[in-house]
Amino acid sequence: MVDKAMGSCVLCNQILCKAKSGLIGTHCSKAKISKRKIKSDEICWADSHGLKKSCSDLLKKNSRLHPPKFIKLGELLKSLVEKSEKGEASLEKFVIDLSDNERHFLMQYANGEIKLLMAEIFNKYNLVIKQDLIDLKIPEDLPDDFILLLESYKHFFIRRYNVLMSKNHYRTPQYMRRNLTKSISLIRYLSSIGMTDWYQVKDKHIVSYLESTRKNLHIELKRFINYANNDRKPFKKTRLDKKRSGSALKSSVKVKTYTESTIDSFLEEIYAKHSHAEYLIAWLVCKLGLTVEFSYNLNMSQIVLNKENKYIFKPYQVWLKLPKNIGDLFYEIFDQTFPDWRSYDQEKLIFLKPFHSLFTDASRASKVLLKGKARELRTTAIINLMKSGFLDRVTLHQSIGVSMPSITKYENIFSVDLHSTIQPHIIKDRNKVIQGEFNESKPLIKEVDKKNIDITSGKVIWYVYLLECENNKIYTGVTPDINNRIFLHYEGKGALMTKLNKPKALLAYKAFSSKSDALSMEQRVKKMPKIGKLLLVKEWNKNSSNFVDVN
Repeated sequence: MVDKAMGSCVLCNQILCKAKSGLIGTHCSKAKISKRKIKSDEICWADSHGLKKSCSDLLKKNSRLHPPKFIKLGELLKSLVEKSEKGEASLEKFVIDLSDNERHFLMQYANGEIKLLMAEIFNKYNLVIKQDLIDLKIPEDLPDDFILLLESYKHFFIRRYNVLMSKNHYRTPQYMRRNLTKSISLIRYLSSIGMTDWYQVKDKHIVSYLESTRKNLHIELKRFINYANNDRKPFKKTRLDKKRSGSALKSSVKVKTYTESTIDSFLEEIYAKHSHAEYLIAWLVCKLGLTVEFSYNLNMSQIVLNKENKYIFKPYQVWLKLPKNIGDLFYEIFDQTFPDWRSYDQEKLIFLKPFHSLFTDASRASKVLLKGKARELRTTAIINLMKSGFLDRVTLHQSIGVSMPSITKYENIFSVDLHSTIQPHIIKDRNKVIQGEFNESKPLIKEVDKKNIDITSGKVIWYVYLLECENNKIYTGVTPDINNRIFLHYEGKGALMTKLNKPKALLAYKAFSSKSDALSMEQRVKKMPKIGKLLLVKEWNKNSSNFVDVN
């Protein structure tokens, strides 16, 4: 409630009481009157109830905010209460008239009661919540030509930010500031040595700047130099290196990762020393490869208990299964932050972000909790997912949001080309299976075409096949009647493994003209590690007639 700049209550503008230590107290004169049991028509919001009490508690919780932010939050809360007292229509008009950035700011610090109130209005009128770019002023003491160049570069980033956000990409509010800071530093140096416009700048001047700052040519500075040299597409990559080939002799990319046992020990330490909420954020980074910021901003509609009583999670476009203990922890956090959340509509849950109610931002999780190693931990998780079967770039991107360039870079770590392409309708049906919406009466796999071009002569008798099953398992089998055998597996009668781990899809199959050849191949495949089986799937599926669709 403290107006740190004025020494008055932000909510009711009364004089603040002094604490015994000499510091500004947390109660205003209205609170002092009510505590002395002196009759007054007005009482402090801290002594009130309902929305006023909630706003007072919220300000007290965020009392360490930077003064301008604290005052802004107090003013918004004060207006919120005033409009709510005038009626529902007045409150809705107030929320509608707020800018996208003001709505984001209010939701960022709001507690459960205020979030629910706002979420109902957001959902009713489809309002947008978006944080504005943090502005960076161009210094006015620079030469005019340099100011025009920097202003042009600044507007370029504003346009780029708006385009990316409209395409559902994410950029932090510091996006423009981070890219312009080094550019302004370079221009300041150039003007200090007598330069007045970019046409006078040579490579030796840039080298001199780097030597004076004792830094390398950072990518943000390189983009600005490209832009200044009349290249209005500074993000376009020039391919100077050779295109990647399928050779196993290519050089590997150096990426720092951790072993699985190190990750498990790290998570056990966090679980023992920190809260469940902090452990969940660390788990999402270390096991699913999500960013800290994205994990912090998860909403309650993204984690669901499906019809089979299994926890499923949708970080981006693909539903993933969660371990039961992790799902239980998420629901425990939900109950803690929003006790009545189970009765809310799915549309309302989109606006409720449980981690926001437990700590103010994600920076603590990145610096303190993950000890500044979030990038390496996330990289390890992505590579482990690729090793466990996420070889299709589209699936990996749609599952955890990792960018295509990053996936390509990580693929280069392996000695062979792991990339494979899965048809989009398979991913679509995979979502239905995970959500528990798959129709049991519907056949899992289409009938296999018996005309296999791998066999140039004679009748195809035996097939070796690989099935993708639950719990990330791959089953290998051999049969003379593949269609019948697949349906037996689906009914839980084909083998013990497929009975315990229900099959999802037929990954690949290959036909052989003799039983002995098929059995020999089956034994070789069963001895392969999982990554070897996945590479074999890719090889067999090079011929489209060997690939079976999933409806």
